[in-house]
Amino acid sequence: MQGPFRGLRIVVDQAVIDWPKVLGTYELELHSVFEKIIAAPPAVVVNVGAAEGYYAAGLAARCPGSHVVAFEGRPAMREHISRVSAANGVAERIEIRGWCDSEELEQMLSRHPGALLLVDIEGVETDLLDPVRIPGLAHCPMLVEEHDVMRPGCTQALLERFTPTHRIQVIRERPRRDRDLPIQWPLSRCWLRRLMRENRPGPQTWLYLVPVGYKS
Repeated sequence: MQGPFRGLRIVVDQAVIDWPKVLGTYELELHSVFEKIIAAPPAVVVNVGAAEGYYAAGLAARCPGSHVVAFEGRPAMREHISRVSAANGVAERIEIRGWCDSEELEQMLSRHPGALLLVDIEGVETDLLDPVRIPGLAHCPMLVEEHDVMRPGCTQALLERFTPTHRIQVIRERPRRDRDLPIQWPLSRCWLRRLMRENRPGPQTWLYLVPVGYKS
């Protein structure tokens, strides 16, 4: 309904509606980052932890010249990525894969140096995003969802690793407001805010990392 992926077809399973994604308020803290990415679309997007394919399909739809590689370990979610890709007419440009380990990511970046990385892997990002084992990371723009609630200290660890090679923007979750909705519904303010709730286990932080000298 709004945001960088306005018009994206959402595939609903088991009558469960992800209202923040339908409304376009999902992770609205990142909207300006995605608009920057879309304005200078990368040739390749590597989405590690693609879940149901919201970002994989959204970027493929908004960046018609980009190829998207979606890594997702859960078979049910891979099937959902396939469905949402087909529903949005971008299936031919989304490559769906299973688990992503360091060796596979290193090979991917060797083939596609400077690819955009989107990473959301529930705290395992500190294990995967190691520039010593994967030197190609030094040249990649990255948008990483942090999980200090699950792995205390992971945000600080990545800041220390990538400060020498990247300009880093720390983005913090903020409360949802009535005016964040694209329309004003005749419902109570409490209910409107509840529709936008993302039910996170704790305060959320993201890191947007752009290599020094990278032209975006």
